[in-house]
Amino acid sequence: NADTIIVTSTSGEMGNCDIINGSLPLCGAGGNVTRLDAAIAANTDFAEIILSVEGNRVSNIGYHNNAPDAESLVELTSNLTDVQVNGINKTNLHGAAQRCYACAIDETRRRLIPSDSTVPAGALAPTGPGSSYNKTRVILLMSDGNPNFCDNKDDAVGSYVQNCGVANSKNQAIDQACLMANAPYAVNGSNITIHTIAFGTNIDNSTLIGIANCTGGKFFQSDNYTALRTIYQDIGLGVTSIA
Repeated sequence: NADTIIVTSTSGEMGNCDIINGSLPLCGAGGNVTRLDAAIAANTDFAEIILSVEGNRVSNIGYHNNAPDAESLVELTSNLTDVQVNGINKTNLHGAAQRCYACAIDETRRRLIPSDSTVPAGALAPTGPGSSYNKTRVILLMSDGNPNFCDNKDDAVGSYVQNCGVANSKNQAIDQACLMANAPYAVNGSNITIHTIAFGTNIDNSTLIGIANCTGGKFFQSDNYTALRTIYQDIGLGVTSIA
């Protein structure tokens, strides 16, 4: 079985109407839809595919300059309605163009830590129901721009102030992802995979690629509504084929 986490930017720029050729209600010339509308549709597709298999679970996390966004947080569950109604469909935007990748990754780490006695020394206590080392664990992290905030929690990688700037936020995000591929969070090699998806063309590709590479994941990019939904569907089908 699989535990999966959908991670979505709630930066104010997610309201930009620049995803091309959507079938959702139009928000601008040329048939564009907002990044947020595209993300909601893609997230829904992914959740439906994952939860079509008994025993799989999905968590929904939104992030901006911190994480998680309380209004759209759903812990790991096999209840599709819960994920859609209380998570995906409650995704709200948070003003400025602020993104903390490391904050989002840290929150996924807390939810993928096993809740049973197999937790190795040094691992954090789990948040929510916890995961298991014998499960496939997959994270979908999307972004619509550059990271510019750091995780300043006590257990975060490195010592940063929250408003740390672009360079530090990029480095911390990759370090945080690489931590998940190593002990005490991985046993006999990591089975936590982070796939990263860039919504649009003016995105920080190098950091998203670095995050994916650390965990054996893949990087995807598109500014097309149909293509983005296909990416999420294909990842979901890939997870269900091995979980």
